[in-house]
Amino acid sequence: IPFMLATVWAAERYLDDERPAAAILIGICAGLAWVMRFQSITFGAGMGLALLVLSQRRMLAAFGFSAGFAIIVAAQGVLDLATWGSFLQSFRKYVDFNLIQDGAARFFGRSPWDFYLKRFELVLPAMLLYPAALMLLWSFWRRRELLLALPLVLFAALHFWTPHKEHRFLFPVY
Repeated sequence: IPFMLATVWAAERYLDDERPAAAILIGICAGLAWVMRFQSITFGAGMGLALLVLSQRRMLAAFGFSAGFAIIVAAQGVLDLATWGSFLQSFRKYVDFNLIQDGAARFFGRSPWDFYLKRFELVLPAMLLYPAALMLLWSFWRRRELLLALPLVLFAALHFWTPHKEHRFLFPVY
């Protein structure tokens, strides 16, 4: 969660002056969020899309974000090469177990797509539901809120889609 927050903070700063170093920092923060939790790649993708929509200098945003993210992917790959014996092996094993073999669902159980909605009141008090919904709606009129709304919506959508669900998976959204 800290690196996801840092990504949003860096994106806010980038939109203030659109400096190349700031775009790279956004990618680095999103990459570090991915390293900590591979599912966060959807958060990073949402941030990249939001930057493309909001930035006046779209190519700079895209290149800087991609370069920063690539730096972290390369570092993770080298670390895996040293520890696992293969470049990006930990990510490949994660994808193989969770997506290809459906291992998490087989070993830890399946839930329907609406699992989080049915148990929402247990995790997030109803008094917080309305401000969250308003923030999402507001992002369509006040575009800057898209920096937070789009990444979180994509992150949540991934977790609604995957068969194995646990409340802790959505903590960054709360």
